[in-house]
Amino acid sequence: GVDSFKYAVCESRTQPKKPAIVRPAPRYKFNAEVGIDSFEVKDCTGGRWHVLHALCQGTLCHTAEVLGPVLGVPGSRHCLMTFDKIWMKPFGRPDAVISDRGTHNQGIFQKELHRRGCELRFAALECPN
Repeated sequence: GVDSFKYAVCESRTQPKKPAIVRPAPRYKFNAEVGIDSFEVKDCTGGRWHVLHALCQGTLCHTAEVLGPVLGVPGSRHCLMTFDKIWMKPFGRPDAVISDRGTHNQGIFQKELHRRGCELRFAALECPN
């Protein structure tokens, strides 16, 4: 086919293909890598609520808790206390915590997890979702 036609001039000018940049596969072990995020839900009366959820990347064990009504961005201290309650107390400290770069994952949340020995990883800024 057409793929078999190659010219020396064209071949000399083409840039070498770079391998795709991907993250390594998660360690398929419970509590090795836990992803966290907060999201918003609406109830049947139109009230809006923040929810913090945690998901084990290796086993897909999931837990979540309502943080409270939407009154701006949830505070990092409140997110830390909730993460302690829904994940750290029942399951222990994960090896790594993966999150977006939201302010609820910064401040005291980030400092305290680092102090406890958790590796902190953040989603790429280019990530569309």
